[in-house]
Amino acid sequence: MTDWSTIATAISDAGGGRVDPGTPRMVGGGCINRAYRLDSGSYAYFVKLNRPDRLAMFEAEAAALKAMADTDTIRVPHPLCTGTAGGESYIVMEYIAFGGAGAAGAGEAGRRLAAMHRVSRADFGWGSNSTWRPVTDTAAGSESDRALTDDGNAQASAKYHMLCKEWGRNNISRR
Repeated sequence: MTDWSTIATAISDAGGGRVDPGTPRMVGGGCINRAYRLDSGSYAYFVKLNRPDRLAMFEAEAAALKAMADTDTIRVPHPLCTGTAGGESYIVMEYIAFGGAGAAGAGEAGRRLAAMHRVSRADFGWGSNSTWRPVTDTAAGSESDRALTDDGNAQASAKYHMLCKEWGRNNISRR
């Protein structure tokens, strides 16, 4: 059972103000998670819940949202906190109401998304760049474990791009 009181306290501790934990409302948008809206006066939060072993997934999502926001190109929800409560993991972020922006809004979103993808960084991947899981290099036909440090990123990136080009020559050009 969801421990809304603990989640409300975490929101308050993260600077989100007082939240009445008796007001969660189930909403769409959670995909593989259960999703809720929590209201706090004039502010609303989007809360996603999953099994406790999925906390790392929510922490990665919060880091990704922060990185996207740092590009200053596209509006994304502000992540507030992650944690576990009542046998569940959670992420709390700003609730953004979707409206009828129409074709013009979709076009603007596309332009901003493209602008975000044009932002480059001095390093490749995430700063912590945790161990890569076994992957199959379909072009090379081999499977390998890659535990990379930041120094190994350039080599991995070059190999990835080489494999993509090889895959493209072998698959896309045949169509």
